[in-house]
Amino acid sequence: MRSSGRRRLVAGLAALLTLGALGGCRVDPEGGTARKLPSPADASAPSPAAEDGPSGFDPTLEDEQAIRDLMAARAAAVEDGDARAFRATVDARQPELVAAQMTLFRNLQALPLDSFRYEVSTIYLTPARVPGRDPVLHPQVLEQLQVTATMTRPVSNKLDVTLVRRGDRWLVGAEREPGAKGSVEEPQERPWLGVPIAVRHEGNLTVLVDAASRDRLAGLVEAVQDGVQRDASILGVEPDQRVLVDATSNGEATGFGAGVTEKAAAVTFPIISAGLDDAGRTEEAEVAGTAIKINPQQVAELLDEDRVLWHELTHYLLFDHVLGSPTWLTEGVAAWSEWQPVRMSGLVVADDLYDRIQRAYRELPGKGVFYGKPDVDYPIAQAAVQWLVDRGGTARLLELMRTYDRLYDGADTDANTGKALRKVYGITEKELVAGTFETVSSLHH
Repeated sequence: MRSSGRRRLVAGLAALLTLGALGGCRVDPEGGTARKLPSPADASAPSPAAEDGPSGFDPTLEDEQAIRDLMAARAAAVEDGDARAFRATVDARQPELVAAQMTLFRNLQALPLDSFRYEVSTIYLTPARVPGRDPVLHPQVLEQLQVTATMTRPVSNKLDVTLVRRGDRWLVGAEREPGAKGSVEEPQERPWLGVPIAVRHEGNLTVLVDAASRDRLAGLVEAVQDGVQRDASILGVEPDQRVLVDATSNGEATGFGAGVTEKAAAVTFPIISAGLDDAGRTEEAEVAGTAIKINPQQVAELLDEDRVLWHELTHYLLFDHVLGSPTWLTEGVAAWSEWQPVRMSGLVVADDLYDRIQRAYRELPGKGVFYGKPDVDYPIAQAAVQWLVDRGGTARLLELMRTYDRLYDGADTDANTGKALRKVYGITEKELVAGTFETVSSLHH
């Protein structure tokens, strides 16, 4: 990603965005339906008392140092591959918790880790229920994990970990998964928490699946590698395979659960790295890499139908172009790429869909409305991109995206369309709209 684009993205994600499911396959670094982690104001707000255990516990400086030591011991155990040391950081009174934490440990061991550590602040959130009446605390904890070659820096995930003091020792007393009842943190990408996983790491590429689906791992790796080569050739860009492909059932599943996303097979999003100060504020945010989250229920279908993966890999390969580009362009180029070399005149749609496309407003679907009628908006966007490619190839299309990037000032990206089209193609938006609907009319029905 170019440094200017990275600075702009980081400026917009200063609170450490949780860029998970962005609706269908949408890629929207400006926000959209992205979920943010609590801001410093949220993090410092009074927390409700735990459902079990004393409320209002006030830790001493010694308690806080012991907690930092505990988390340092956990990180060291992960880096050393020391299962016994890791187990010793967990409350032994809770067998189910110990089992879940050891699954986490084994998942972490399966990853090609370049670095692993925790940062702990003195901001305290709502504790989870822990058996007994011993003191409990939920400090704000940031997990910093870097996958070798796939990430340029660690991905930062805020954890929902509650600690309990048993005698004179602090231990992990609970860890709530994203979306669990009472959870107060939402990691951006943390597929190593939950069920056992299987991992394949080749070059810069890392692919994760549920351990129960490990027989699909080799096929998925091959599909991603072939897809990167295929898309890069079509787009005229470098075939970079530095991406984390997550096809596990771990993590919050809202991206595949409701609305326009319920039939989504995959989403693409950036993963962010940031520090955490004692006041719970994130700082020095940077892009750590890109992830593609695949619906774990549709891995088999995806392997049988490569177009879905080609669409997402187009988003990945062009990710440094999306910051200032309008949605119709970023989704249009992905839709156009997935169907290559077939033109719109070679595609067939149902009669009712064709009629609805013809009844659509004669305009490019903007960011605010694009995903409202995806079955209509995607063909229109695809037609716009085909019309532009026919008049300058992919090189000029990429120059259009770079021009949008240069024009972007934090406002509505669609507002720059007229100026960008004049600079690159010497045409008006009205001319593009006319060409778009002439092209989309070539669909068979």
